[in-house]
Amino acid sequence: MAHIYRYPGATDAEAYEWENQIADPERLIEAFMTSVRPMAGATVVDVGAGSAFHAVRFAREAERVFAVEPDSNMLHQAFTRLATDPVANVSVIAADAENVPLHAEIADVIHARFAYFFGPESGGVQSCLPGVQEAQRLLRPGGVFFVIDNALTSGQFAGLLRQYGYVPSHDGAAEQAERDAFWAQLGFRKHTVESWWSARDPWMLRRVVSMEFKPEYVEAIMEQMISTRFSYHYDVYWWTDRQE
Repeated sequence: MAHIYRYPGATDAEAYEWENQIADPERLIEAFMTSVRPMAGATVVDVGAGSAFHAVRFAREAERVFAVEPDSNMLHQAFTRLATDPVANVSVIAADAENVPLHAEIADVIHARFAYFFGPESGGVQSCLPGVQEAQRLLRPGGVFFVIDNALTSGQFAGLLRQYGYVPSHDGAAEQAERDAFWAQLGFRKHTVESWWSARDPWMLRRVVSMEFKPEYVEAIMEQMISTRFSYHYDVYWWTDRQE
């Protein structure tokens, strides 16, 4: 398997579930996706589906959802979810992003959220291109491929990434420009979603922060929090062959 992102949530299922629950609580990302291509009646391929949290959400409107995930621990979480929330139109597929065993032109929507497509940080075009080409193979004419990533220059979460060295420069502008140029050269457009995290209590937020940041940073981060809600902005890069 190539380029599997070993996310900490693979071994901390509870915190991973909590993170999905507190992130983008009003589902602004999905609202934007739907404004570009409605989910109703669509076939959706969720690449790097993790525990199938979003795949099951998509299934409430979509006709069919394929949750593609290579990591065995995440696959276990996905199958556990479907055992307790048995939606009939979700299929889990153990596969890499660059080699999905589905026939060409099957998907109306492809969704990849913090999975595989990490832009220039992951080695540039040569690293991501096989997965991009595979997504384009799977898309029907007029279909849309969405890649969701962190915004690096706006929102409180981006500030924490810069403060604790997860973004090389203090302001993040150079890294943001490089990432935007990377996706632009592949023909993607960009939309920034200004959302937030909202946890039910400080303990829940601490558990999620502990999954995202090194242990030595957690206490200092929690001391900065004046509430259990803080801004988190997402960059949505999207591609379609549709002429507009």
